[in-house]
Amino acid sequence: MAESGSWRKITIHADGGCDGNPGPGGWAALLRYGNHVRELTGGEPATTNNRVELPAAISALKSLKEACEVTLFTDSEYRRGGNLMVVLRRRR
Repeated sequence: MAESGSWRKITIHADGGCDGNPGPGGWAALLRYGNHVRELTGGEPATTNNRVELPAAISALKSLKEACEVTLFTDSEYRRGGNLMVVLRRRR
């Protein structure tokens, strides 16, 4: 495992939302590394706010090609409450 000082520092902004709850929903994630920016998006025709919050963060993390130091920004209490880590552990 690399020393944390040698890991790339990635910033991720992730969010999701619905028009109605449930209703049509979408998510987006913005990844930044230095001057490089990558946008990821997705959606569901019938979903809930919590269900579209998770894919934003999961898709961003899964898109990383190597171990990185990640700072994840979210406005979701659901995601901040540890549910993201439970989902990621189950997907291993």
